[in-house]
Amino acid sequence: ISTRHVERLKKMMETTKGTIEIGGTVDIDERFIEPTVITGVDFSDSTMQEEIFGPVLPIITIESVDEAVELINSRDKPLALYVFTEKQGVVNKIRDNTSSGGFTVNDTILQLSVEELPFGGVGASGLG
Repeated sequence: ISTRHVERLKKMMETTKGTIEIGGTVDIDERFIEPTVITGVDFSDSTMQEEIFGPVLPIITIESVDEAVELINSRDKPLALYVFTEKQGVVNKIRDNTSSGGFTVNDTILQLSVEELPFGGVGASGLG
């Protein structure tokens, strides 16, 4: 990780309109970013303007599954889409009505732990 990348993420976290719930510590000299969870984020937030590629997880709260699908489909296709729910119907609706490079349920970056799985995005986020 480069110093420039750490500085970019630090600025992103400093300018968020959300609330840092967990983490947030950054040490530029050590190029260290503590895993960070930010709530109260919307699509205009600094954390939602570009792909993060770091240990920062902004959380957008929505009112319904239909709203989630609409929001996802209103933007460029994401490199990864993480859904947290205990309801299989929610998983099915989001999976079947959106497109992303990767789709993971109740976990994050799990797809990277299996070397045999393909990796890449769709559209502007990835390889095609």
